[in-house]
Amino acid sequence: MTEQEIKSEIKSEVKIENKKYKQLAENMIPIGSKTLLRYAEAISFLFNVKNLNEVIVVGRGTRDKFDQETKKNSPNYVGKAIDVAEFVTKRILQDKVKISNIKTDSEQFINKFNKQVMVSAIEITLTKF
Repeated sequence: MTEQEIKSEIKSEVKIENKKYKQLAENMIPIGSKTLLRYAEAISFLFNVKNLNEVIVVGRGTRDKFDQETKKNSPNYVGKAIDVAEFVTKRILQDKVKISNIKTDSEQFINKFNKQVMVSAIEITLTKF
């Protein structure tokens, strides 16, 4: 799989409403509904092929599990972002990459159904050592 295919596949699945993440940097991996291995592959690609020194894993989600208006479960990718970062540092690139920083944030905004929602976010910075 080429770099362009990996980036477009990952970006296409994540619907980002936060202005902060509208322009994803080359080294940012937004976590969505793909498998853990797919994200690990993308991170490995960025470190090994693109030769980046730092990759940021971004996960977002709401704390409400079921939205009454849409009749769907709200996705929460914060935990999955942690799983991806741990998997990469302990299994895939264990002797090359470490977690150097973890940043958490939350914000409130009005969704498309005029409902105020709280969205939590986590950014996990992985760096070569």
